[in-house]
Amino acid sequence: MSESVHVKTKRIAKNTILLYMRSLISLFISLYTSRLVLKGLGVDDYGIYGVVGSFVSMFSIVAGSLRGAISRFYNYALGKGDKNDLSDTFAISLNIMLLLSLIVILLTETFGLWFLYHRMTIPPDRINAAFWCFQFSILSSVSSFLVIPFTASIIAHEKMGVFAYIDVGEVILKFIIALLITFSIGNLDKLVIYAVLLLVVTLTKQMISRIYAMKHFEECRLRFFWDKKKFIEMFSYAGWGFLGKTSETFAAQGVNLVVNVVFGPAVNAARSLSWTVIHSVQIFVNNFTMAIWPQVAQSYASGDYAYMKDLLFRGSKFSYYILWMIFLPLFLETEFVVGIWLGDYPEHTINFIRLSLLFNLVLISLVVLSMGIKATGKIQSMQLSFSIIEFLVFISAYVLLHNGFSPEWSYICILIASVFKVLITWLLSHKQLGISISEYLRSVVFTICTVSIVSCIIPVIIRLVLPVGWVRFLIVLAISLSSSSICILFLGCTPPERKMIVEMLLGKIKKLRS
Repeated sequence: MSESVHVKTKRIAKNTILLYMRSLISLFISLYTSRLVLKGLGVDDYGIYGVVGSFVSMFSIVAGSLRGAISRFYNYALGKGDKNDLSDTFAISLNIMLLLSLIVILLTETFGLWFLYHRMTIPPDRINAAFWCFQFSILSSVSSFLVIPFTASIIAHEKMGVFAYIDVGEVILKFIIALLITFSIGNLDKLVIYAVLLLVVTLTKQMISRIYAMKHFEECRLRFFWDKKKFIEMFSYAGWGFLGKTSETFAAQGVNLVVNVVFGPAVNAARSLSWTVIHSVQIFVNNFTMAIWPQVAQSYASGDYAYMKDLLFRGSKFSYYILWMIFLPLFLETEFVVGIWLGDYPEHTINFIRLSLLFNLVLISLVVLSMGIKATGKIQSMQLSFSIIEFLVFISAYVLLHNGFSPEWSYICILIASVFKVLITWLLSHKQLGISISEYLRSVVFTICTVSIVSCIIPVIIRLVLPVGWVRFLIVLAISLSSSSICILFLGCTPPERKMIVEMLLGKIKKLRS
């Protein structure tokens, strides 16, 4: 391993560790926060916010996709060492986000309001509260779009520690809000107050991101700049990303709306709780992918395709390993964990969580390989294919749920679609990046399957033998983590990867002792 690659690898490791520390703190606080919110609002209001406030999560997910799209152009400019192009990219990205914000406002204040009043299943006495939740959600969504050029710059410059501090602060503020709504607040509507306070937290977080970016990065200066060619190039890329992520989010939240119409707010509450768990789990994987994305894009821009391929292969494996170590004990002990977390919980919550874990496990190779495709800028085929699949997910779930199938089938549709999306990603990676599918199957897929099968044997046996309770949970947790770690190290890593991991661990232990 050359010195330059070694330095890059150490930087990825450092950024990942910073983000993981953030995630551990955020995970425990977020899970307890959702319990407090469920207690403070009640099942029906929690379900109402889950479906109406889903516009926040929907557009925040879309915003994250657009941030990645803009970040691609930042990284490309950094890879070429072109500061003028970097500054122009920021200015054009602001214009794009303003245009997309206007589109969001137009769609939500027309079709969104019509759907709220005429199609959603909401108790008549809560419709006014739902309306205000909807409006505050729109404000939050628009603000999340306008901050994207600043946060994309932070990612491109690999200042991941900034995200750690800002996100932990956001989680703590949300925890304080959850505590407040568990108490009586007079005649004020708790649901509306909750939505207002969440908007304040969102705006505060985004203001801090703007101030940091403008202070530390020269390109983040507000100025008018227009270049038709560059605008079309960036808008086309961001537009395809917008289409892909919007269709994915539309499928998820559209199905959430169908569940509301067919089953009512209580099942929406179960879906919201399952997505809380999945979001917390995804943070760990997203931290790793966020850490490697700048180097994937910059290595492509500089023509270092061998290093990019190595990053994609390793990234696919290690992002899976991270998710697997969380997946195994949580999947085996879902009932116990959710019982401790929530006490009483809505029907279907356990099945929703397990199915969500499964389709995220399937999608993990897609997340990393798609980075290589995004780095090329040729994302039309991928996004169009994904959009068609997501549309079919929505149609399938709509038909099944309206014909008497259980709400679990909404997740099964997503799971089946995830398999097709992964296959498409493999084919496009071969076509656009020259990655051998057989080599990827041999080096990545076969390896992670071997680790999964071997590492789960003992934990599964223990779960079947011991009775439900703290003793079984702690033993399953300890054995799952131990067996997964051992199998990953000795079955899932190449000798150079194993050596690198051992050196990193020994270095951390040495620092702690000194």
